[in-house]
Amino acid sequence: MVQVVHQEIGLAGKFGEVRAAVSGNFRSNNAEMLRGAALDGIGIALLPTWAVAEPLRTGALRRVLESF
Repeated sequence: MVQVVHQEIGLAGKFGEVRAAVSGNFRSNNAEMLRGAALDGIGIALLPTWAVAEPLRTGALRRVLESF
């Protein structure tokens, strides 16, 4: 059984905080797992630059939501 998780996240940027409703059934607190999921096209991930430097350089990943 797959349970879809609905929650709200806050993104803080130079113009203040934006709240957004998100849903999905994948969660992890492991940077390598999140990196792999993003590379597989599962969704977006908030990751440190060191974890995605190579995929960003090669174009396998691209930055989104750069203001946050």
